[in-house]
Amino acid sequence: MFPVIYSDEFLEHDNGRFHPERPERLTAIVDAIKAAPWADQIKWQLPTAVETRRVMPLVQQIHSQRYIETV
Repeated sequence: MFPVIYSDEFLEHDNGRFHPERPERLTAIVDAIKAAPWADQIKWQLPTAVETRRVMPLVQQIHSQRYIETV
């Protein structure tokens, strides 16, 4: 199984009229995945709320401590 983290709440993300990240783009991607021959290999998962997980260890895996402190 291949996990895909998705929520319809993602469709509420709006970067403005001409930005390429649009709800329609996400809907098209989800529809294409669901129609793919391997769709039965997908495990759809809801995202974990940030409040219930430790985020910093994940951030530290990809960014230096100096960068984190600067930001």
